[in-house]
Amino acid sequence: MLTIPCHLSFTSSLMERDQASLFFTAPHSKAGCSSSIATIANAIARHISHGILVIDGHQGLTSLTHQFLSCPQKGFYNLVYAKEIPDINPFIFKEPKGMSYDFLPFGHDYPFQQPLERQHIKNLLKALAKLYKYILFDGPPVFSSPEVVTMAAQFDGVALVLQAEKTRWEVAQAAVDRLQQGGANVFGAVLNQRKYYMPKWVYDLL
Repeated sequence: MLTIPCHLSFTSSLMERDQASLFFTAPHSKAGCSSSIATIANAIARHISHGILVIDGHQGLTSLTHQFLSCPQKGFYNLVYAKEIPDINPFIFKEPKGMSYDFLPFGHDYPFQQPLERQHIKNLLKALAKLYKYILFDGPPVFSSPEVVTMAAQFDGVALVLQAEKTRWEVAQAAVDRLQQGGANVFGAVLNQRKYYMPKWVYDLL
């Protein structure tokens, strides 16, 4: 059974852990993973002054990389595909555009034709964990590629982002089943873009 807290409750549950790497994904596109990550990262930053890393794990005009950077930069996938992990710091952008967290972009000019190796992902996350308390990964939708589940299983947990009034419960449950069958630890779910309806008499008081 999935628990579906608000962003604030989810953040509180996450911060009960001293350290965690979390893979954010959704059953379908446009569910709001990027906005949920930004909200949670900012909420964590109110309690700790540093130690938060957000990683962009998918491309597109709405991606965090496109929002933060004016031109393509090497990033996460360059590190994952490297035979040996180089110095990570040159790949990381410190609090881009005044954000309260550090940022690792998607990547650029990497051998994407090659399959991802689980051990490479584990090694990179282990290296990043030495630098950051909380690692939040903005991943692609669950059903977009078989590699999504493979990658998600290497993180401490998975956060499933559900779009209010759009994501059907059956689809959400199918996404959870697929993640768990692939060995991923589903930490919980976040209900995004929730609408709050007020009765007319409340509007009249505004």
